[in-house]
Amino acid sequence: MNKKERVRAAIAHREPDRVPKGEVAIEADFARALVGEDLPPWELSLRAHELLNMDLMVIGDWPRPQVGTTKEGYAILRDVWGRVLVDNGVSVETIEYPIPNLERAGEYRYPTADTIPGEELRRAVQETDYFTAGIINSVFEDVYNLIGFEKYMLTLPAEPEVLRPIAQRCAEFEVQKAIKFLDLGADMILIVEDIAHNTGTFISPRTLRSEIFPFMRWQVEQIKRHRDVPVFFHSDGDLNTVLDDIVACGYDGLQSLQPSANMDIARIKAAYGERLCLMGNIDINYVLPFGTPDEVEQVVRDTIRVAAPGGGYILSTCNTLIRAIPPRNAVAMYRAADTYGVYPIATGE
Repeated sequence: MNKKERVRAAIAHREPDRVPKGEVAIEADFARALVGEDLPPWELSLRAHELLNMDLMVIGDWPRPQVGTTKEGYAILRDVWGRVLVDNGVSVETIEYPIPNLERAGEYRYPTADTIPGEELRRAVQETDYFTAGIINSVFEDVYNLIGFEKYMLTLPAEPEVLRPIAQRCAEFEVQKAIKFLDLGADMILIVEDIAHNTGTFISPRTLRSEIFPFMRWQVEQIKRHRDVPVFFHSDGDLNTVLDDIVACGYDGLQSLQPSANMDIARIKAAYGERLCLMGNIDINYVLPFGTPDEVEQVVRDTIRVAAPGGGYILSTCNTLIRAIPPRNAVAMYRAADTYGVYPIATGE
């Protein structure tokens, strides 16, 4: 099987020749450590994918050109929403929100898909044989990135009707972005929306059901109406109370499955494995950053044994390949997948 066939078989809950592999993102610092040299972004990403023998390439597109410099010499950036940020070399902090006053939210001009270049996705489609996925957001993070997290969390339970028109416009922009990615040749859309922490969802399941999931469901419907492609959902954290809701949104797959957040992949596979393709579950809290290559290999072996039989599993970390992960452990992870991920999956000792 080629890369595209392998991923498509897994998503369709069929057994491919081996478990497909890929990541939602690869941090540049990690990629440089893995590759052993500093390359332009596209070449660096491509080389990292090649070294780890991936099947899936996931691409986001969030332009934020530099528009100034702080007195300390840090870059001031502006994203497509008009949010102003400062990159201090360690983190990126928002210093100005596009909608500082909700009473004037109607004056805000939303971005269009023309603000998204799509060049990296175009190159992935035209120059590689990877199964390609384009990343978009839903409305939870988009809205609080427009007004600020604290204001969002205070307004959402008290006056949700004030936020719904903003959420609708955000959902529409993200669908425009997805359609652009699909027209460029993307094979799949991944909706990235962190709605949970290690012990539960950031907001109540009840509020998610009334204020967030309806927009997600609408986005999935619109994307599939444009082209019938798989749509996956990513969120870190403990999603156990809302897994039925995620399925009801129409998603084809779920990425992250963070083991340190009570996301037991064996239990989730048994309960949802016929409805969701599962992607992830390799721990980045301890195993990958601090474990030995042998420990990494054992975790990958055990995960494949419970998640891969019958198809419906794509191997990845439970988040992204971050700089804290020693390259030797990432190599051990991906080599173990090639060793133990050959179908039929050996499930004994």
